[in-house]
Amino acid sequence: MCGMPTPWACTCGGTVKRYKGALIMAKERYPSLRKPASRAYFQIEMFFSKFFVVLAAAAIVAAGPNAKRQEVGPACSYVLKPDAAVDGLNLDREFNYVLGFALAEEVDGPIYNPGTTFIDNGDGTFYVKSEIAAIGVPNEKVAEIVEGWKGETKNGEPVNGVHWLVESVDCVA
Repeated sequence: MCGMPTPWACTCGGTVKRYKGALIMAKERYPSLRKPASRAYFQIEMFFSKFFVVLAAAAIVAAGPNAKRQEVGPACSYVLKPDAAVDGLNLDREFNYVLGFALAEEVDGPIYNPGTTFIDNGDGTFYVKSEIAAIGVPNEKVAEIVEGWKGETKNGEPVNGVHWLVESVDCVA
């Protein structure tokens, strides 16, 4: 049947035309595909291949270990007392803010705060544990800064309006 070639052959008017594949068939049907690719096409292709290599290299570098980042700070235990009722507050977020903001102010730089754990002591105080670190500051120095908070009042989240007295603090670097 003429006009309906198979991938192998087409009979038209008693002659057989052989095709080596679908690409050759497409070029026969669509003459615009026979034109060679332009120089601009090869330049664009080269740009994107180089761009991909640069992007892959940047991703590898970014995924590598960061020598300045500390994974864990000194293990510190605090007894904190609020100056107002804390019913309904998200205390996880509150303690992370209190300790993180206080340390960030003291070191005037970025901190790493993996979070806190706490226990309500039942007497209006909370026992809080954290391993907060200051980026680029040795753990011994962070422990010294944090232990200096004993007897000080630290600000909680501004929207809550609660201030926290640091009754006691002990750190192990």
